[in-house]
Amino acid sequence: MTMIRPLAILLLAMLLPIAADGVEDKGKLLAIINGVSVYEADAFFLEKLNKLDEHGRNEYVRMNLDPIVEQELLYQEAMARDVENTEEYRRRAGNQENNTVNRRTNGIIWLFEKESEILKRARDPMNVPDFAVDPLVTVRWFLDDHTPIADLIKRVRHELLAQRYEKERLKWLTDTITRFPVSINGVVIGEEPLRTAAALWGDKKKVEKLKKGEMAPLWELFLKAADIDPAGVLELEGEALTEFRAKLAASTMRVGERTYPLPDLPQFAAVINRPSTRFIFKYPIIPFQAIKSSVFYNAAMEDGIGESPEQQAILEHYLAYGPKPGTARGLSPDRRLAIGTLMQQYTDLKRYQITPQEITDFYEQNKSKFDPELNDDELRQEIVVYLQRQRARGARDRLLEELTEKATIEIFHN
Repeated sequence: MTMIRPLAILLLAMLLPIAADGVEDKGKLLAIINGVSVYEADAFFLEKLNKLDEHGRNEYVRMNLDPIVEQELLYQEAMARDVENTEEYRRRAGNQENNTVNRRTNGIIWLFEKESEILKRARDPMNVPDFAVDPLVTVRWFLDDHTPIADLIKRVRHELLAQRYEKERLKWLTDTITRFPVSINGVVIGEEPLRTAAALWGDKKKVEKLKKGEMAPLWELFLKAADIDPAGVLELEGEALTEFRAKLAASTMRVGERTYPLPDLPQFAAVINRPSTRFIFKYPIIPFQAIKSSVFYNAAMEDGIGESPEQQAILEHYLAYGPKPGTARGLSPDRRLAIGTLMQQYTDLKRYQITPQEITDFYEQNKSKFDPELNDDELRQEIVVYLQRQRARGARDRLLEELTEKATIEIFHN
């Protein structure tokens, strides 16, 4: 017996590292919220968090800690209210399932742009040589006498790289948009209007401003190809509006060898189902986005995007967490669904009734800020939506205040 105990201890000591290796690394404990432990791995990607130095890591976690606590409080409240057994939750779950195809399509389009060799080269920091960064210009630009010059140069290099990338991305977008022939109901959309739209809508610093009664050139091309007279289309009502929707719904867009019914394109599905056409043509980006998405998807399929195991892994990450490969993990789909169901009770604008007196008072206090070309109906609608959103934000804030006051929260991050 005297020999067995040391042997048992030795075997246990040998097994401990093996067991430790099998335990999932969840990082540091961040907080305990109503008895639920929240670790770094619950909110961040540890492999990215571990790349930061201690100061950077602590600062990043500190800046994101409040949203993490809020999300946990909202999720616990959603579970306490049993939102999983509500009609709204089932509706959202069904929509989420139905949207899987669209989300995967969007993921492939996103991956197509991300994997572009031209844009990869544009992201390379070596594209900003040392002689392009003048330390004197750096100091004058930031007017900062305290930050080390090396850090200022790094900032300028990053800014120059971002400017160069946007320039290359715009050129790439303009070239790619004409990669396949595009037609609506057999009517070809020429390369020139496509390039013009890409140059305009691809530049994040530009906005296409239409005067009252004007329509974007792409909209005119779409409508004429769908056998719809652009004249008077802004004021369609009754049977004319029904006919307008029917013609759009029966139209198809052909990109290369693929045909896309307009109702299957999210951009046009919203237009076809919209109660009124009054505001449609204030958003001339709609037809461009529909063409861009279809062209990019065609190009992605032709280039085999999403077929390799590495790209499949990136795509699955996109479907779960979105396109930003940052350090923050974000909400998982099930938590997003539960919290979204809970918050719908507070963010549904229809539940907030705005009185005529409130509209009048708000207008009198802010009338200098409104577009003078808005008619009475448009002005009233703008004010109502603003006040409803204000009420919704206030309701969400009050809910979080109530949950925080009654919660037991221990923060362990220093």
